[in-house]
Amino acid sequence: MRAAFESEILPLAEKATPYRTKALAARVAEKHQPVSATVRHEEARERRGTWVEDQPDGQAVLCISGPAYVIHAAHDRLTAQARVVTRARRGSDDPAVAADERELGRLRADLALDLLLSGMPSGHPVEAHIAATIEVTIPVNTLAGLDDEAALLAGHGPIDADTARRLAAGAVGWERLFLHPDTGALLTVDHRTPTAAQRRYLLARDGTCRVPGCTTKAKNCDIDHTIPWSKDGPTSVENTAHLCEPHHMMKHHSPWGVTQVGRGILRYRSPAGYEYFDSPYRIEYAGGGAPPF
Repeated sequence: MRAAFESEILPLAEKATPYRTKALAARVAEKHQPVSATVRHEEARERRGTWVEDQPDGQAVLCISGPAYVIHAAHDRLTAQARVVTRARRGSDDPAVAADERELGRLRADLALDLLLSGMPSGHPVEAHIAATIEVTIPVNTLAGLDDEAALLAGHGPIDADTARRLAAGAVGWERLFLHPDTGALLTVDHRTPTAAQRRYLLARDGTCRVPGCTTKAKNCDIDHTIPWSKDGPTSVENTAHLCEPHHMMKHHSPWGVTQVGRGILRYRSPAGYEYFDSPYRIEYAGGGAPPF
C-alpha cells in the first residue's frame, strides 16, 4: 500500500507546491485506505466534543470538534456576519461604530461568543438572513451511488461518500461541476464581469489564489483577467483565475508576468526570467489527457 501511494504521489509532488502536495497527498491516501471513508468518518464523528485550552495573559481557546462540513459551515456563517459588521461600519455616521477597528478574526470570535452566551449575535439585526455556504465537489458516480469515491470539501479535503450524498440531497440548490467544465461555464461573454456559471466553475476549479504557494481561499479572492479586459482579454474561463488582493496588485504593478497555457494552468515569469507553473488542484490530481472542448 505504501509503495502504491508513493508511486502515485511522487510524480505529482515534483511539480506542486508544498501546500498543494499536502492536499494531493490526502486525496491519494484516501484511495489506498484499507478501511472505507464512511466507516472511518463515522468512528471519528463519535469522538466529537468541546474542550478549553487556557492561554497566557488571561486568554483561553474554546475548541469544537465535529464533522468537517458542519465546522466549515459554522465558520462561513460567522464570516458572513462579520462582513455585515464591516460593511455597516464603512457607511456609519455613528463615531463609535466608525471607530471599531476589529478585523474579521476578532469579529468572528466576538460573534461566536455572543451566539453561545446569549443566543444572538449583537451588533446587527440581519443575522437571520445570512446562510452558511459550503462547497462540496462530488464525483458523478458517487452521487449516483455507483461507487463510494470520496467527495471534496473545499478548504478541508476528502469527506465520505454517504455524507456527500446527504448534503446533495438536502441542498437548496446545486450545480453540476465535473472534472471538465460544462458548456455554460465555458461561454465567453461580451462584458467584463464573469457570468454566474463562470464564477461557480472558477470557484470549483481554482480552490485558492492561483499564485504558487498562496493558500487564500478562492471565495475570498478577486477574479482576474489574465490578459486584461482593457487589452481585449476575453471574459472566459480560459482567461480568468482567482488572485488574492495582494497578488492581484503584484500582477498589475510589478515586473512579474503571467499567461494561461491551457486547461487552467498558469505560467508565471519572474523579473529574473525564471518560470513557475500552477495547475488547478483537480486537474493536477486527475493527470493527463486533453479536455473535451
